[in-house]
Amino acid sequence: MASSSNATHVAVAGDARTGIDAVNSRIQLFESSNMVMISAPLNGNNWLTWSQSVKIVLEGKDKVGFIDGLEIKPAKGFVEYKQWRITDSVVRTWILSTVSKDIVNAILYALSA
Repeated sequence: MASSSNATHVAVAGDARTGIDAVNSRIQLFESSNMVMISAPLNGNNWLTWSQSVKIVLEGKDKVGFIDGLEIKPAKGFVEYKQWRITDSVVRTWILSTVSKDIVNAILYALSA
């Protein structure tokens, strides 16, 4: 069977591609989805349930590394920095959309997710 020249590539564990293409593919995975499904916003009394729900959503979007520290912020001079910053802003927006208005002000000015 002949291979198609317009095949779509998605970076996965063990992917042979290296460099910025693999990083960008993984960082952009599911990035366009604006809907975050959390049953109850963080209100100060439901931390355990809320945090587990957020973790599940972010794992499903391959973004949990932005909150657990495994997605390391590249230095400003690197090409990957801009994409990291954009994706981190998306994750922060998702998180802000899942907390009560009383808590938003406490976390709004965080420098990263």
